[in-house]
Amino acid sequence: MALRGIGRVADAATLLRRATERKPPFPHAYYELGTLLHADRKLGEAEAILRRGLDLAPGVPAFLLALGNVRFDRGDHQNAQSAFQQALAAAPHLAPALESLGSILMSRGVFEAAATQFRQLLHIDRGNVKAQLLLASCLLELGKADDARTMLQQVVAVHPQLFGQALKAQVEVGRGRLWLKPSAAAQHLGIKLG
Repeated sequence: MALRGIGRVADAATLLRRATERKPPFPHAYYELGTLLHADRKLGEAEAILRRGLDLAPGVPAFLLALGNVRFDRGDHQNAQSAFQQALAAAPHLAPALESLGSILMSRGVFEAAATQFRQLLHIDRGNVKAQLLLASCLLELGKADDARTMLQQVVAVHPQLFGQALKAQVEVGRGRLWLKPSAAAQHLGIKLG
């Protein structure tokens, strides 16, 4: 982990591979190697290592979350969703799993269920701006434009520098809005530009 921290990723991977071969097995080595391989975009290898680690430490939320993230990046959304759901079954308040599950549900067009995940995340972490923006996007997709607007106004009131992201949330969704003048968009969100 120290080698990884100073950028010597290849040396870290070598030591972690050796650690995974030790007897008795050390599950944390599998987790560290899997996340290292994921960061290095070796997704197939990362998934295989994390699955072996999960066999040694079944039901450990960190393994399930890491496995879900790898699967998501591989485009295997169904199995990623399953991994996130298992992580949440083991640790219902695991914020990264709530965010990841919500994002996957959003990408699959299941906006009501995604909104539920983001609401749960905001119940745990009220200040999570990313969850607020994602929930607003879900609300827009669900046709709840007034609720979405209120949420985006609250985000921009506290974080004016996020005006661009709030605007993007409104423009990118299927039921979004488009303004030709930034001042009109700012007025819609209740802020003054410049």
